[in-house]
Amino acid sequence: MFSGRASSRQGQQILFVIGLTGGIASGKSTAARHLAACGAHMIDADTLGHRVYEAGRAAFEQVVATFGEDVVGEDGQIDRRALGGKVFGSPERLKQLTDIAWPGILAMAREEISKARGDGASVVVLEAAVLLEANWQSEVDEVWVVMVDPEVAIARATARDGIDEAAVQARIDTQLGNAERVALADVVIDNGGSETELLARLDAEWQRGRVLILDLHTHSIKSDDGRAKVQNYCQWIRTRDIPIDGFVLTEHRQFDFESDYSALAEEHGLVILKGSEVETEYGHVLVFGVTEPLYETFDFASIGLPLEAVIEHCNAHDAVAVPCHPGRPRVGMSAHLAEHGVPKGVRIVEIYNGGSRGDEDAVAGQMAKDLGYLGIGGSDSHIVSHIGRCATEFPDPVTTEAELVQALKAERFEAIPRQH
Repeated sequence: MFSGRASSRQGQQILFVIGLTGGIASGKSTAARHLAACGAHMIDADTLGHRVYEAGRAAFEQVVATFGEDVVGEDGQIDRRALGGKVFGSPERLKQLTDIAWPGILAMAREEISKARGDGASVVVLEAAVLLEANWQSEVDEVWVVMVDPEVAIARATARDGIDEAAVQARIDTQLGNAERVALADVVIDNGGSETELLARLDAEWQRGRVLILDLHTHSIKSDDGRAKVQNYCQWIRTRDIPIDGFVLTEHRQFDFESDYSALAEEHGLVILKGSEVETEYGHVLVFGVTEPLYETFDFASIGLPLEAVIEHCNAHDAVAVPCHPGRPRVGMSAHLAEHGVPKGVRIVEIYNGGSRGDEDAVAGQMAKDLGYLGIGGSDSHIVSHIGRCATEFPDPVTTEAELVQALKAERFEAIPRQH
């Protein structure tokens, strides 16, 4: 999800589509390769443009009917060189061709986007030189324009392609100008400098916008019933392509001040944070933003802590308390409402829990709806293969416990139901 985009996850994959465009020698293809390396699913409109004329497709028949049988080569396919000769230098004939090709390419792009969504992609990049000329802006969530000054484009194209300046200028003259592209862009990537500078700008935009997905409820061997090593969690996420960017270790009745997972996090490209899971008269509660001063205010190892006091202490120390698996019998909040009433101070509960059975999540969701609570998701994993079963997505960067608390307090998150 890129900034400014609203979303509603109702069991369907949220997908953000970037339209990437730019003129000749702008660096658009370099940008596309880098975004693919960042994890975006790529759709190349130029590749679709080659396929749209294949024999058997509607565009093939239309092209032959419009431009004649002589555009068909010996292999039975459209001879693109012959077709190019038919439209070169004629705006009217070129428009006839684009009126045939562009709708076909767009239909194929829509199919590719739909397939990417079904495959679980979160970001798709539609690379299309004619994105704006074809008026495809409404098909994407943001338009990214890679731009260079014309004199830079001419110098790069002549060096790269071995063509003369006049030929490059002729190409530039047939395309939209920089000012026209910029006027229609959501993001402008200035590529007037080095490739390193281009990639840095792309990285900044990628980090600005991408959804961060964290499993907010996991346990390692530090917990009394945990059987997973943190290193094995990391390896499992990467080898099995689990769709999360990191996790929070919420060890039972303690906070692990000693362990440093920064090297593991860097090695595997994951966010690894720490929290706690304590026990109250309302059941189990996750605590995010634990500090030494907070840890001294109550006994994390105690069973039957007063929930309202835990919430008050957390609020006073810039932390967040979240009742977890509230639909679970005995250890969930809903099981204690009849006896203790509705507790004060609860704002967020865990509505999706990877260890839930039967209707436990449904009970949690209904309770949250009835009492006006927000919801998070977490796997409650105690073994490696359960991590990422449920999670929470954030539209802003969350790389520290403090940023996690800030995001939760700002209510900028959305729970993700069971994924695998």
